[in-house]
Amino acid sequence: MRRLLLVLACFGAPTTSWADWAITGIRLECSQALGRFGFNAETVSPGEFEVGVPKEATSKFLNLAGKEGLFVQGKHSYRCVINGATLMARVAIAEPRERGECGGNPGGTISVTVNGREVLQVPFGNHCFPSAWSGGIVIPGRYDSPHADDSLTVCGYGRFQSSGDKKPKCATTPLSSPSSSPDRPFGLLELEKLVGDG
Repeated sequence: MRRLLLVLACFGAPTTSWADWAITGIRLECSQALGRFGFNAETVSPGEFEVGVPKEATSKFLNLAGKEGLFVQGKHSYRCVINGATLMARVAIAEPRERGECGGNPGGTISVTVNGREVLQVPFGNHCFPSAWSGGIVIPGRYDSPHADDSLTVCGYGRFQSSGDKKPKCATTPLSSPSSSPDRPFGLLELEKLVGDG
C-alpha cells in the first residue's frame, strides 16, 4: 500500500520543469547611425534557468543579457536617443507557468514612446495569440532626404501562425501627423487587423 501511495504522490506532485521549454524575450537595439530603434522577439532556453541551477548563475545571465539589449524576464525600461528624438521602451515579460494556454512561454508586452507620445503598445512573442514579433521606428536625421518621414513598422503573427516557415505580416505607418492632436498608439486592435485575427 505504501508503494502505491508513493507512486501516486510522484505522479500527482506539481513540477516546474518542462520536457521542451523555452522563454521568449525581446532584443532592443538603438542605432544613431541608421536612425533606427528596433525590437525582435527571441526565444531562448539557457541552462541557467533549469531546475537546480544556483540563483547566482541565473542572475549573472540576466545581467549580461540586459547589458547586451536582450531582456528575458521581468519589467525593463530602455532609453534611446536618435536624431534629437527620445524613445523610451517599456517591456514586461511574464514568467513561464505550468498551467494556462501557452503558459510555459507567455511572451510579454512592449510600449514605446517618442518624445513622450505613446506610439506602440502591443503583446509580443506569444504563439497562442495575435502577437508582434519584430518592428522598428525610423527617425530620419538632418542629412536624410527631405522626403524621409518618421515611421513605425510592426511585424506579427496571428493565433498559432508563428510556427513553421510562414512569414509574418508587416505594416508601416508614419509617426508624424498633420493634425494637432496625437494619434492613438499602434495597439492590439491594429495588430489583430494586421494579422487577420480581428
